[in-house]
Amino acid sequence: MLYLSYLPDEMNVSFEEALKIGADLGLKWVEMRAVDGVNSIDLTDSQVEEAKRLLDRYNMKVSAIATPFLKCTMPGLDHEASGPMHAAREMSYEEHLELVSRGAELAKIFGTDKIRFFSFWYKEDVDFWDTLNEALNEAFKRLEGTGITIGVENEGACMIRHTGDLAEAARRLDPRVKFIYDPGNAARIGYPPRQEDLDVFADRIALVHVKDGVWDPEKGESHATLVGEGAVNWQNELKRIASKYQGALTLEPHYAPDGDTVRGMKESVAAIRRIAEENGIELG
Repeated sequence: MLYLSYLPDEMNVSFEEALKIGADLGLKWVEMRAVDGVNSIDLTDSQVEEAKRLLDRYNMKVSAIATPFLKCTMPGLDHEASGPMHAAREMSYEEHLELVSRGAELAKIFGTDKIRFFSFWYKEDVDFWDTLNEALNEAFKRLEGTGITIGVENEGACMIRHTGDLAEAARRLDPRVKFIYDPGNAARIGYPPRQEDLDVFADRIALVHVKDGVWDPEKGESHATLVGEGAVNWQNELKRIASKYQGALTLEPHYAPDGDTVRGMKESVAAIRRIAEENGIELG
């Protein structure tokens, strides 16, 4: 079964208020990225304890820890690059690897087996695959015996950006690596998801992110839309995903009509539920 999860920090409210809103919407799962402005990987033990208490209070389970691992410059490159950090701090490649064990510890505390990785900040025409494999292999060493799954997300600001890149990743990366599939991230850089790519990497999906948006090639920028009103074509995409994957769909809408992030989340929940119902897809 597919079930809805969400990122509480997508809403500009306190962590507790975000949990209350989710509970009122009938949501039962969250993906942990940040708590009251602190990225998950930087939470102190006392902050973790308090977050866990609030999750229990609102009967929320955790689908994944949205760690920021490998959102950094690739070793050997000196270009300046950056992208959306979502409360994470800039860290060196070495610092990212040093924190992998903490990511596993957080996953165990919060009751999930998934942590997130990226693929270095994007630079055009760079052969990054061997270096990425080396980094992921080092991470697996640090995760040995934990049962933790690495999910690499496609992100427009990183080397693995769209569905074509995910298909290539399925061919090139260590078979232990799974993927966090974000069709909205691909669409928002001008690459709507393609069925032929999904066929290649579908059996390695660990998690799906739900958002929508459009790319303006003349301005070289994108903007978020309500789920179903952008370039993803969620009517088709949700059917394709449901035919190949069972697990969490995490709402990460980036959509804030009139600047209202709470309204954006509520409308996004309603939109994906409506699309699922119209296509006979059960959402938990």
